[in-house]
Amino acid sequence: MVSLWVWTAAYEIVETGDEPAACSNRKTLVLANHQSTADVPILMATWNPRPGVLSNLMWIMDRVFKFTNFGIVSVLHKDFFIQAVSTFWSLVLFF
Repeated sequence: MVSLWVWTAAYEIVETGDEPAACSNRKTLVLANHQSTADVPILMATWNPRPGVLSNLMWIMDRVFKFTNFGIVSVLHKDFFIQAVSTFWSLVLFF
């Protein structure tokens, strides 16, 4: 469903770099420089045609997303939630 959004918007995805198939039989950490809400559908569209990727994928996200409309899906998928604490905001709220 999410990758369908990219398809209907007529985005073209071009991959460069190492072949991801080399990591198909072992645990792999993929770090994305997340810049916008469009990143998630694009990543899903990229991984959707690869067999076995989406079923073994775990997202790591801020705890606040647990309480959004897709939070229940993330909980059921057993994604990992972290509570990010900014030192700057901790100091601002402290004073």
